[in-house]
Amino acid sequence: MILNTNQGDVDFSFLFINIRCILGFNADEAVFEPIKSGEIACTIMQKPYEMGKMGVEIFEKLQSGDVIAYDDEENRIIWAPLEVI
Repeated sequence: MILNTNQGDVDFSFLFINIRCILGFNADEAVFEPIKSGEIACTIMQKPYEMGKMGVEIFEKLQSGDVIAYDDEENRIIWAPLEVI
């Protein structure tokens, strides 16, 4: 189960086969104690500054007619950096 404090609980347990793992999403202080005690395996921290910077850079490329490099060309996805804590 992935706990997302912004949007409620999202269940991705179907991704795990015979493994039970709880991890958080965002580096909220409320998740640090459960990580220390072993109740939660880790949390994923977004990097909003980098995400915003990427958005501006992509916008500038679109405005100037440059080609956008997608991480997933078929689905037109560009992945933003995350950090596992």
